[in-house]
Amino acid sequence: MASGFIILKDGRSATPRYTLYDLLLQTITAQLPEGQFSEWLIAQTAGETDEESGFGGFYRGKESDYIKRWLDLRELTEENQTLFWKAVQSAADSTPDNEIVADWLQKMLKMNSLIETGDHPDNLSDWRKGYVEPPSGLKSGPGW
Repeated sequence: MASGFIILKDGRSATPRYTLYDLLLQTITAQLPEGQFSEWLIAQTAGETDEESGFGGFYRGKESDYIKRWLDLRELTEENQTLFWKAVQSAADSTPDNEIVADWLQKMLKMNSLIETGDHPDNLSDWRKGYVEPPSGLKSGPGW
């Protein structure tokens, strides 16, 4: 069951299981230059001391802050979106040892290229057909 959500700019979604979501973001983050964005992105993944909620997120720290496994790329600055996609491409080019991660990176790149050609958001999206996540208007990550 999907429990990690990466929303692309046309509202389509890549929705891997929670452990794969974390591994994808960790793989992508490893390709980012060090800085606020890479630190913020890696903080969106569960660490060894975090507690799983059972679906879609985890609890972190003494305060039990809830971190939702939900990354809407439209909520990032343009600069961070560009960095994100360059890192996805770089991670895919480095041919990860994990075949599932490699397949998901390629899928995300294909989804992004379909968006650029004006393809229908249902194509390759993991949402049910006819559903597109509307933009929230929120601003996430550093740089705003």
